[in-house]
Amino acid sequence: MNLSGESVRAAADYYKIPEENIIVLYDDIDLDVGMLRIKEQGGAGTHKGMKSIISHLQSENFPRIRIGMGPRPLGDMVDIVLSRIPKSDQEIVQRSLDAAADCCELIIQGEISKAQERYNQKKELD
Repeated sequence: MNLSGESVRAAADYYKIPEENIIVLYDDIDLDVGMLRIKEQGGAGTHKGMKSIISHLQSENFPRIRIGMGPRPLGDMVDIVLSRIPKSDQEIVQRSLDAAADCCELIIQGEISKAQERYNQKKELD
């Protein structure tokens, strides 16, 4: 994930996709599990993979969907990122992924503000 910008750039070049038509979905340990954040554009925050994508695209002008996997626990982030999703979180993570897919459809239809209104919430998905 930390080098994902290389793959995104290669795919965008090959398929001639402008960066504003790329939707990036990524896990975010800084958001509680079950939360989504949809943004039209912006910075990378603390996410190394997003930093790589922004660097390789030379742009922050693309929508992204952050999928909460936090709260940030203590310990080595490598071990945490590579570990399995706890059974207690699997159902809410699945609902988050389903909601993220819905967000993608809305973004493709030009309705990112509708996706933001629906899913940029402060609590877990019901």
